[in-house]
Amino acid sequence: SQTVNVPALEADTAAPAKSSGGGQKILGGALAGVGAVGLVVGSVFGVVALNKKSNASDPTKCNPEFTVCNAAGKQLVDTAKSDGFISTVALVGGGVFAAAGAVIFFTAPRAENKPDSSATLQAHLGAPGSPAGVSLGGSF
Repeated sequence: SQTVNVPALEADTAAPAKSSGGGQKILGGALAGVGAVGLVVGSVFGVVALNKKSNASDPTKCNPEFTVCNAAGKQLVDTAKSDGFISTVALVGGGVFAAAGAVIFFTAPRAENKPDSSATLQAHLGAPGSPAGVSLGGSF
């Protein structure tokens, strides 16, 4: 019979690999993109709301304070208020998402371009086995 000795496993002492931040940059870019869409939507709804308010300010539809309106004027004022609310929510939400995306993107760790630690370069004065000469060697 033969005996086989198996050595005990050693704990892995290698440091965990550092993140290049790629995932964090993707998340930041996506959030900033969502924020940009929110800002555009908010701007469009804001312009539409202001246009409806302007149309409702016609004296044949509403008084200058918008407290007395005919049916068409009331409809314009109500939709202008709704569009204004949507505009405000979209602008605030878009700003928050854009700011969060920028923070996440710009705080992502950067990939380090370090040379491989196993690369070596050696220089010798004198050829191996000879008293004179120059030789270079290395492994990469």
